[in-house]
Amino acid sequence: MPRMDNSWVSVQASCSTITAMTIDRYMVILHPMKSLHTRTVRRTTFINIIIWITSFLLHIPVAVFYEMETFLDDGGAFCAKKFISLDAQKGYEFYAVLITYILPFIVMTFCYLRILRTVWSKYLIVSSSTQAQRRRRWKITRMTLLVVVLFGVCWGPIHAVHLVTLFQSKRRGASEASYNFYIFCLCLSYSNSAINPFVYAFSGRSYRNLLVACLKGRQRHNAMTPLGSTRTRAGSAQYSFEMNNLMRNVQNGRSPKAKYTHYYLGGGRHIVRAAPE
Repeated sequence: MPRMDNSWVSVQASCSTITAMTIDRYMVILHPMKSLHTRTVRRTTFINIIIWITSFLLHIPVAVFYEMETFLDDGGAFCAKKFISLDAQKGYEFYAVLITYILPFIVMTFCYLRILRTVWSKYLIVSSSTQAQRRRRWKITRMTLLVVVLFGVCWGPIHAVHLVTLFQSKRRGASEASYNFYIFCLCLSYSNSAINPFVYAFSGRSYRNLLVACLKGRQRHNAMTPLGSTRTRAGSAQYSFEMNNLMRNVQNGRSPKAKYTHYYLGGGRHIVRAAPE
């Protein structure tokens, strides 16, 4: 009887979520003001639902291409995938690699290259950039490269093993060493989802401050509320606000005249104060 491969659905949802986060960061940096109105909790929930529905639909073909086979070994019953033909297995494996690795990697690389180009562009960073601005540019560059490299390194080996094993000319039984290497590659691919939250969270000082505050048991709403503050949406809105002001100043032929201090409040919002130099 045909079955759905739940593991591929989960992999697809994980890779699609990482790709969606990349597109979100792309929109925040390249279209900062527009993102302030589109990045809502309701829209995020809707996107997550669409990701899981799409992940399920994309892997419906597996129900046509293979079925589960039960066999006995060492006194126990085991289940294994059995494709209807070798050509069907090759076609589906290549299809899975394409939509779970190659296409997401292309999208992520494109978005992050545009982000780097924007951050380092002369139109957004004045020639007399301060040391703080240079640190910010380097931090964004480092995080950008780290996310792309982690995705490629974590997911590349397991897909390579699948394809090499599938397309090798002579099919031989797996040795213990090759099986252990396969398990290592499998764990490495799953580790990407566990590592990414730390990359995003610890790349910003505000996230680290919030984590320290939570660990110390401090109240979430005891942040300072400076005079003349402007309230914006959470997450990357801090960077969006700064980028928008930089663009406006540079387009008007002026250098930025103000520095911005950010205080994060509970509930995912923060306050921005502009103080003249």
